Amino acid sequence: MPSHAAPAMPAQVNTAPMPMPGRSAPPPPNAQGGFLNSGPALPPVTGAPTLGNRMEATQLVRPKEASKAPMIGAAIAIASIAFGIVVFVMMPRTGRIAVNVADTKGVTLNRVEIFVDGKKQCETAPCIVDQVSAGSHEVKVLAQGYDTPFDRTVAVEGRKDATLDYSLTSTGAQAGTGIKVSGSQPGVKLYVDAVEMGPLPQELHTLKPGMHTIRLAGTDRYAPLEKNVTVSLNEVQDLGDQTLKVLKGKATITLGTTGAKVSIVSGSDRREFPTLPIAVDLDTSKSWALEASKAGFADYHQVVSFDDGVAEKTFNIVLDPKTVAFAAAAAPAPPPAAAAPAPRAPAFVAHAAPKEKDTSASDDSSGSSASSVGEGYLNINSLPASQVMLDGKLLGNTPKVHVPVSAGSHTVVFTNNDQGLKKQISVSVGAGETKPAIARLRE
Repeated sequence: MPSHAAPAMPAQVNTAPMPMPGRSAPPPPNAQGGFLNSGPALPPVTGAPTLGNRMEATQLVRPKEASKAPMIGAAIAIASIAFGIVVFVMMPRTGRIAVNVADTKGVTLNRVEIFVDGKKQCETAPCIVDQVSAGSHEVKVLAQGYDTPFDRTVAVEGRKDATLDYSLTSTGAQAGTGIKVSGSQPGVKLYVDAVEMGPLPQELHTLKPGMHTIRLAGTDRYAPLEKNVTVSLNEVQDLGDQTLKVLKGKATITLGTTGAKVSIVSGSDRREFPTLPIAVDLDTSKSWALEASKAGFADYHQVVSFDDGVAEKTFNIVLDPKTVAFAAAAAPAPPPAAAAPAPRAPAFVAHAAPKEKDTSASDDSSGSSASSVGEGYLNINSLPASQVMLDGKLLGNTPKVHVPVSAGSHTVVFTNNDQGLKKQISVSVGAGETKPAIARLRE
């Protein structure tokens, strides 16, 4: 029996349902003779066995597109959380730094200098520095007589304390036992237990622990200083800057105002210098002052002291010119007025009064008339300057020029409270007369 090969079946997506036992009939064919959503119609198969069943048609269905709303909401929530974190991080936060400083024996050092970021915060320990911004900060500690430790960096977290503990070692403690002495006076030397160590400054590290006699001495211009010092093992004791008392000072005097007379004075002891410049030795147990004067210049006065420890000093004397008012006050009176005695003489009255009054009145009547209507003037001054009172009335500070007064005798009192000086003088003035009233308060 001849065999027939079945033709190749075309590719298809959907197939028409085939009759199945107990199933309803397939849907009607479409306009092309096929089934709904089917491909082209299949040609009949010759000699093919008849199938009692048909395959059911299927359709490729795409899933619906998912909504983007949940993703957008999640992104917004994440952004809000990130923003909150950034704000929290960027918010200013402060903390505190606590610094404790002690020596190697654990004793707290009270006199220290503590710096944070280069700014001094404390001069004693423990030191609490408030309101320190979060982050890293540099801390520096200094203490006199102790080695300076390395600067340290500390991290401060908001609302938390950062603590630093320092243990300082005495200066030179690792190098031995001894003393350190400073001084600037020339020629002063250090002696330890009667052994000369050399001129100041000195730093020793080879002494034995215990008590030692320290002596500082220079030339005969200085009073020596001696003291006992006890040093401990591995301790270099700093005795600081030492200044010896001056016993004999040396004053070199030069003159900047030619022709001035210069003297050095101590109480009633006055020594005038015939030539300048000159150098003199002075006993510092006495008080000394330089004085100078010259016509037309203000008097010069300078205290000479060696209390600062400087044994040799130079003084250049320069006088200041007097002011016009001062010169007028200090000008000498005319020779006739200066030579006139205190009581008015008849000749002076005749010279000062009108001629007709002199011929018609007696001496007594003319004196009475001059006293009642006559007027004179005073030029008042003092060295040094002072407050002046004229007949119990305060005029102010000297100088005072052309002060009107009645003819007769007047009392002038000079007072310098700053220097504790006071002097009283009397001066007589005739009618029409101008007289100086000048006082040297130190004489």
